[in-house]
Amino acid sequence: MDVLSLIKCNSKVSLCGLEGSALAYMLARIGQELNQPLFIVIPSLDDAQKIAEALKFFLSPLEPLPLNEKVFLLPEEPSLPYTGVSPRPEVLGKQFKALFGLLNINSPVVVTTPKMLISYFIPVSNFNQKIQIYQKGEEIPREEFIQFLQFLGYERLNLVEGVGEFSVRGEIIDIFCPLYKWPLRLEFFGDTLESVRLFNPITQRSERHLNNFILIPANPIPHQEAAFKQAKKRIEALNLTKEIAQKICSFLEIPIHQPGIEDYFPLFYEKTETLFDYLPEKTIFCLVQPGQLEKTAHFFEKKVRSHLKELIEEKRIHLPFKYTIFPWRKIKNRLNNHKQILCYALPFLKTDVPIAQFKAKIPFAHLSFSQKQSHFKPQIEKWQKMGYSISLVASHPWAQQRLAALFETWHYIVQTKTPPFQHEPGISIYRGILSEGFILPEARLVILGERDWQIRTEPLVELPKKKELLPVSSFEDLKPGNLLVHVQHGIGCYQGLKTVTSGGITGEFLVIEYQDKDKLYLPIDRLHLVQKYKGIGDKLPSLDKLGGKTWGKTKQRVKKAIQKIAKELVSLYAKRLAQPGYAFSPPDSMFNQFTDSFPYMETPDQQRSIEEILADMSCPRPMDRLICGDVGFGKTEVAMRAAFKAILDAKQVAVLVPTTILAEQHYLTFKQRFAQFPVNIACLSRFRSLKEQKQILEKLKKGEIDIIIGTHRILQKDVVFKDLGLVIVDEEHRFGVKQKEYLKKLKTSVDVITLSATPIPRTLYLSLLGIRDLSLIETPPSGRRPVKTYLARFNPILLKDVISREMLRGGQVFFVHPRVRGLSGMARLLKRLLPQMQLGIAHGQMPEKQLEETMLAFLRHEIDLLLCTSIIESGLDIPNANTIIINRADMFGLAQLYHLRGRVGRAKEQAYAYLLVPGEKLITQEAQKRLRALLEHTELSSGYKLALYDLKLRGAGNILGINQSGHIAAVGYEMYLEILQRAIQELKGEPVYEEIEPEIKIPIMAYIPQTYISDQTQRVTFYKRLSQVRDLNELQDLQTEMKDRYGQLPQVVENLFQLIQIKLWCRRLAIKRLDTKDGLLRVYFHSKTPISSEKIVNFLKTHPSYSFTAQNALLIPLKKEHTFKKLEKTIQSLEEMI
Repeated sequence: MDVLSLIKCNSKVSLCGLEGSALAYMLARIGQELNQPLFIVIPSLDDAQKIAEALKFFLSPLEPLPLNEKVFLLPEEPSLPYTGVSPRPEVLGKQFKALFGLLNINSPVVVTTPKMLISYFIPVSNFNQKIQIYQKGEEIPREEFIQFLQFLGYERLNLVEGVGEFSVRGEIIDIFCPLYKWPLRLEFFGDTLESVRLFNPITQRSERHLNNFILIPANPIPHQEAAFKQAKKRIEALNLTKEIAQKICSFLEIPIHQPGIEDYFPLFYEKTETLFDYLPEKTIFCLVQPGQLEKTAHFFEKKVRSHLKELIEEKRIHLPFKYTIFPWRKIKNRLNNHKQILCYALPFLKTDVPIAQFKAKIPFAHLSFSQKQSHFKPQIEKWQKMGYSISLVASHPWAQQRLAALFETWHYIVQTKTPPFQHEPGISIYRGILSEGFILPEARLVILGERDWQIRTEPLVELPKKKELLPVSSFEDLKPGNLLVHVQHGIGCYQGLKTVTSGGITGEFLVIEYQDKDKLYLPIDRLHLVQKYKGIGDKLPSLDKLGGKTWGKTKQRVKKAIQKIAKELVSLYAKRLAQPGYAFSPPDSMFNQFTDSFPYMETPDQQRSIEEILADMSCPRPMDRLICGDVGFGKTEVAMRAAFKAILDAKQVAVLVPTTILAEQHYLTFKQRFAQFPVNIACLSRFRSLKEQKQILEKLKKGEIDIIIGTHRILQKDVVFKDLGLVIVDEEHRFGVKQKEYLKKLKTSVDVITLSATPIPRTLYLSLLGIRDLSLIETPPSGRRPVKTYLARFNPILLKDVISREMLRGGQVFFVHPRVRGLSGMARLLKRLLPQMQLGIAHGQMPEKQLEETMLAFLRHEIDLLLCTSIIESGLDIPNANTIIINRADMFGLAQLYHLRGRVGRAKEQAYAYLLVPGEKLITQEAQKRLRALLEHTELSSGYKLALYDLKLRGAGNILGINQSGHIAAVGYEMYLEILQRAIQELKGEPVYEEIEPEIKIPIMAYIPQTYISDQTQRVTFYKRLSQVRDLNELQDLQTEMKDRYGQLPQVVENLFQLIQIKLWCRRLAIKRLDTKDGLLRVYFHSKTPISSEKIVNFLKTHPSYSFTAQNALLIPLKKEHTFKKLEKTIQSLEEMI
C-alpha cells in the first residue's frame, strides 16, 4: 500500500527513514495529492526553517505574490515572556503572514515549533477584521486609512526600511506589509488610489506595479490611545496584586511601543485564541520526532512556570499563567480531532501505527570537500545509468549558468528551471533555495542542494559585480548642532535650513554659524562646498572665524603634510620596482593539494586576491600587497596560501601581529590549517618562557622553523632568519613608529602582505592603484547568518535566561558596559544570577599584561562571559562567542553599535545581540530611532550604510600607516581624503582639473518646499545629492527617484532641477557667472572657455540684439520671454559651437 492510501485509510500514520529535505519532499507530495492543509510541528526553529525553505522549493514559485504563496513559517523567538524583550518586527510579520495563510489560502502548509503551538494569539474574529484588500482606482479616505494603519500596529516613520513601518509624504504613503517581500508605495490623487507599486528598500526606487494589495496586522498592539485606555481597564479582571496591577498600568501609561509590550497583548482583546482556532477544516498534523516534540513543549512549559514564580517573588510585572501558555495536555486532546502523520528520521521503527518505510540518503555524506571534487562526475554518471532523475539547485542565476556550462563541457543535456519542483526524467538545474539534498531510491530521485554540489568550477560565467548601495551622503544623519566643513570658510556649526524671501523671491538656505555668532547663508545649489565634520575621537575643534585667515593656513599646513606622505608612498613604490627580489616558482601539485584541503568554497574576492598574490610572488621584485576585508571574510586563508607557496620554495615566513592575543590566535589558526602538511610553526611572544624563546631562535637561525608568528618581538636584533622570503603583517596601523620604519626598509627587500580588517572607501582604493597594490575582500563567506538583534529593558531575569541559553549550547558571551565605573557592581550582579559561570573583566585602564591574560583566557574558553567596556579588540576573532549584550545601548553612537555587534556572528551558529535600555525610564524618541536602525535588516538599512561609511573613512586613515590624527582632526576625514587623493593624482602625473563653479543669480524660486518633503534631514540629503550631480543622466535619474518617492514635482522643484541643469551646462562651457540686471541676461565667461572668440563674433552676427563686453560678458535682452526659456535657447546655441 502506498503512502497516500495509508493516510486516506488511517487516522494516524508513521513515516520512517525521512528527514530534512527528503521529508519536505514527501510532505509536499502528500499535501499536493490530497489537496488538504498540512500543519507541521518540528522540535527546533533551525530545523523548522530548513524544512520550510525546502517546502517552498517544492511547492511555491520563486517570488510569489500573497495569494500564490503555499508555504508559511510560523517562527518563535528565543526569550521568555515578560522579560522586556519585543519580538523582532520581521518575526511578528512572519507570524501574522502564517495566520493569514491559514485563514485565506487553499490547502496551506504551515511549519512551526512546539513553543508556538502552546502560545496564545489574537482572536480570529479580530484578525479577520484587520485584513483588507484595496484596488487601484478605489476611493480611500486617506486620514481614516492612516488611522487604520496605526490600528493594525504599523509604526509611522520618515523612511520605510523594515516590516511594520509606514510613512506619509504628501500624496505618497509607503507601507511595509508582512505579506510582501518588498514595501508598498501607494500614490493618491486626493482620496483616489492612483498607483500601487512595490519598491526596493535599499534604493527606495519602485520596481513593480500592482493592481491591488492586501493589508494585514503588523503588531498585536495597536498604535492608538483608545486601545491603551481599554487595556488598562481590563487589568482589574486579572486578580493580580495591587502593586503589580499598578506597575502594568504605568507601563501602559503612554501609548507607545516600549520593549516587551507585545507580551501584554491579551489586555487589548476581549479574549485570546490558540492556533487550533485558526486551522482550516481537514487539516493534517505532521508531528516530526513526536517524542522530542512533547519533551520540548514540557520543558518550555516548566520553564515558564518557574519563571513566573520568580517574577512574583521579585514583584515584577507579568500576566497569570492562563494568559501565557496553552498547556500541552490540552493540546494532546485537540490533536485527536485531526489526522496525524508521525515522522521519524530512523527506519524500521516498531509502533502500533501503520508504517511507510523509506531509505533516504544524504548525497556525498562523509566526504571532505576535496573528495567531493573527484567523486562528483563519476557519481552523476552512475545515477544516470541507474535511471534516476537528477536535479541540482543553485541560489543565484550566475551559479545556475556556471553549472549548466560545466555539464555541457561533459556533454550532458540539461534543462534550467525555476521552482516549484517537478519530478521529470533527465538532468535539471533549478534556480532556488535548497541547502542540502537527498537520494530517494523509492522515487528514483536525486536532488543536490547547493551544499552538496559545491565544487570548484572554472568561472565560465562572469561573476556578478558587487552592487553599490544607495549613494550615501554624510548628510543622511545631519542634525542642527553638528559641525560642517566649508571648503573656503572652514569649520562652522550647522543650524538647520531656513526659508528666506527677498525681492518677492523665496528660497531655502543652509545656515552655518561661525565664531562670534556670525552666520553664513549657503544657497542650496552650493552644498557641494560643505562636508560633515568627522574627526578622531570625541574631541571637537573650535569654530573658524568667517572671513578670517586661520582656515587658509590650516588647510595649507595639512596639504603640505599630505604631499609629503604621498611623495613617500610614490618613492617607496618606485624604489621597490627598482629592487631585485626573489621570483617564486609557479604553483605545483603540492600547492594544489593545500588548496583542495580548504574545507570551503572560496568567495570570488578571495579567489581574485589569491591569484593577485601568486602573480606578485612570481615577479622578480619585492611584493607589497595590502588585503582589506572585514574580520571573518577569509583574509587569513589568502595569506596562508602565500605562506605555503613561500615554504614550498624553501623560504621562511614571518607573521607579525600587534598584540600577544592575536599572536596566540594566529598560532592556533595556522597550526590547524597546516596540520596535514610537514610545516613547522612556532610562536614568539611573552607567553613563552625565556628558555622556549631561546630554543625557537636557534631553530629559526638553522632554518628548522618554517613559519614564525609573533609581536614586534620578532623585529628585534637577536631574531635571525636562515632565509626569510615572506612577511605577513596584521593591522599595521597599530604598530609604533619604530616598527613601521623597520617594516618600510623590509618592504624593499622581501615580499610583504599586509592585512587590514577596516574597510576603506572605494575612491581611495582607486586612487591608490598604481602606487600601492591593493586587494579588497568584500564578500562574506556563504553560510553567514545575520545577527538577530533585540531591543530590551534591563532585567536580571532576562540576563540569566540569555546567558544560560548561550552557555547551554557551549558558547560564550560578551557583556559590554559603557563605563569602567559600573563594571564591578555589574560583575557582582551577574555572579549572583549565575554562580557557576566563569566571568572575566576587561577594560582599557587595566595593566596591559593582565588585560592580555584575560583576553587569552576568553579565547581559550576558560571564561564563559567577558564583561568589558567597548574596547573589544577589533582584529580578535572568537567564533565561539555568539551572544553580545550591550548595556545602556542608548549611550552608544550608531557606528559604535554596529562595530560592537560585528564581534559576534562569525561562525555558522546563529548569533544574538541584545541592546539593553534602562528598566524604568522611557527611551527618548531620538534614541529609539537610533536603536531602531540597528534592528532593521543588517545590510539594508540606512543606519548600516552610515556606519559603514563612517568605518570606511576611519579605515582610510589607518591605511596610510602614518599617524595623521592631528591633521585629520584639523580638517575632518572627508576634506583630508580629498586633499590626499588630489596630491596622489598630481604625483602620478594625472591631470587635476580645477572645476569652475558657476554663480547663478536669476530671479526664480527654486527649492524643495516643506509641503513636498516635510523631513528636514531628507530635504538636506536631496540638496546635497543635487549639488554633487555631475552629468545630465545623473540629474534625470535623481528627478525620477524624487518623483517616485514623493509624488509629482511642484513647480519650484521643477525650477530647482532646471537650475542644476543650467549649472551643468555652465560648467561645460566654462561660464563663471549668470545674472539678470536692467532687463538683460548677463553671461560671464571664464578665460578657459572652450568657445573661441571667432565663434562668439559669428554668434553675435546672427543675434544683432546681443552684445559682448570687455569683461568677457555676453549681454542678452530679455524682453518678455521667460528667463529659463531664454537661457536654455542661448546655452543650446553656445553648446553647438564646441
